[in-house]
Amino acid sequence: MDSSEWVIFVAIALFFYIPAHILPPVLLTILYSQAEKDERRKQVVSVIVDCLMTIVITSAVAAWAWVETEEILMWPFMLALFPPYIRVWKLKRLTAG
Repeated sequence: MDSSEWVIFVAIALFFYIPAHILPPVLLTILYSQAEKDERRKQVVSVIVDCLMTIVITSAVAAWAWVETEEILMWPFMLALFPPYIRVWKLKRLTAG
């Protein structure tokens, strides 16, 4: 991979993937949480940490996939969008009852 491909990869990650991966779960956590302000802040931080962990893992898998084969490059990114919503789903289920 030459330097121009890395620039494109980083630009896509910074301007599309990271905001699309972090903002919706954080907004849903804020909307569905009925906790006090301090507890809500802890919930938002935990969602952000979950999102960042999946971004790091996905980036490592995508870098490996880029070297091995470019055919499956987007699948790790698409699949990694879903795990942060598990925490939001659990939060909604707990506050609904």
